[in-house]
Amino acid sequence: METKNIYISIIIPVYNVEQYIVECLDSITNQTYQKNVECILVDDCSTDNSREVINEYISKYDGLIKFKVIYLKENQRQGIARNVGVNSADGNYVLFVDSDDILCKNCLEEMMNMLNQYPDTDYVIAGMADFQGVPYFYPNSYPSYSQNKRWLIYRSLFPESEIPPGPVNKLIKKELITNNNIVFPERIIYEDVQFSFLLGIYANSVSFCKKVTYLYRTNREGSTITTISKNEDYGYWSRLTLLNNIINRLSNEHYNIQLRALFCRYVLYFRITPFNILKKYRKEQYNIRKKFLLNSITHFNIPVFIFSCVPINIMHFLLVNKMIYKIVNK
Repeated sequence: METKNIYISIIIPVYNVEQYIVECLDSITNQTYQKNVECILVDDCSTDNSREVINEYISKYDGLIKFKVIYLKENQRQGIARNVGVNSADGNYVLFVDSDDILCKNCLEEMMNMLNQYPDTDYVIAGMADFQGVPYFYPNSYPSYSQNKRWLIYRSLFPESEIPPGPVNKLIKKELITNNNIVFPERIIYEDVQFSFLLGIYANSVSFCKKVTYLYRTNREGSTITTISKNEDYGYWSRLTLLNNIINRLSNEHYNIQLRALFCRYVLYFRITPFNILKKYRKEQYNIRKKFLLNSITHFNIPVFIFSCVPINIMHFLLVNKMIYKIVNK
């Protein structure tokens, strides 16, 4: 695909970020690459002055980037806002950005360079760091391009692997999302997990940019992390919902890796959930364990069976998690 045929849609979900959104938008309008770029802001019923700040910013902007603002009628969380953004995008590549984060000045240029070198890539991912410059993801040891499907699935799906599970800082081919019905689920925390899991299943190629192109903000009040810390019950219910959704979407290609990766995540979720909340969701846990047994494969059904029979008060799952992880990595 030639550069002139590439149109980028930057999608930003917005909710109560009046103090951060200008810095985010500045990072977009100051990009070294601005040809064929649109920026879609989806306001998820902000209760502060985010809407007014955005409108004022756009009214004063006089540049190449096209802006589109969409207002949702009710608060539905950032996953739905992202879905709306994808459905409204005119670009053939999409880039998700969180409204309190910023793009490095050369972000789009560096990603376009990767697309020029590897035009059939399904998505480009680059390095990330926090606002203090501490690296979060730096793919220096990764290949510049890979079509190794098994390697990509493995790196994308396991909780212990290095490719970031979130959708931000990935320039993704839009048809990969729409053709495979890769969507963010409604009204739950961790909606990134389902999207990224499915992206890892269906992508056939990936390019790695060896430069940091994205800076993310940590521990902002109102962010997903702070929301989870205040409502662990909601967090665990969300995790179970995601597991249930994903197990229904497993594909036939490298099926065993997908199932094991999902089971490892299931074990991880148990380890980090307080005992009183685990007891509350016995029925939901049983239903998911039953699905694992029904979908399990040869030489994998034994650890699944053992885990399914473990009493609810025995939560030492770290050994099981490592065992499955080693099996898959052979």
